[in-house]
Amino acid sequence: MTEHVPHLPFSLDPLMAEAKRRARQRRLLASVVALVLAAGAAGFGVELSSQGSHPVVGAVPTSLKVVATNQFGGHAVFHLRCDPASGNVPDPVKACAAISAQPSLVTKPKPFLCWATAWRFTILGRMNGRPVHTKVLSCWTPQMALIGKLGLGLR
Repeated sequence: MTEHVPHLPFSLDPLMAEAKRRARQRRLLASVVALVLAAGAAGFGVELSSQGSHPVVGAVPTSLKVVATNQFGGHAVFHLRCDPASGNVPDPVKACAAISAQPSLVTKPKPFLCWATAWRFTILGRMNGRPVHTKVLSCWTPQMALIGKLGLGLR
């Protein structure tokens, strides 16, 4: 006599096939996203070159004026343009690359507080088609990212 084993009311094969199909779709999507990101990174890389009026690949179109004043009558004005890099900062190419990598340097500069004379930095202009009007109080030190990365110095 043979014994008959009852069949399950549903089959697992269609569920496994669906899970495999979705896994293939996820892998394909992840591959496409990785390819697009790699192509974008290659197209928007930053070129660091010597000082001069050279376009910085990936630089955001920028035209800025940084005015620094203190309560004792100290006053300094810096101009910076990107694409092509120019201005009266020591190294416009390096400054444009810094802004391209970290736009918050000019949109939300972080102050460096100390007991020395405080300077008011006013940043005016346009960056990537948008107006910039920022004010911040800080010591004049390269430890403030705005000063250090843009290479601003007293003259």
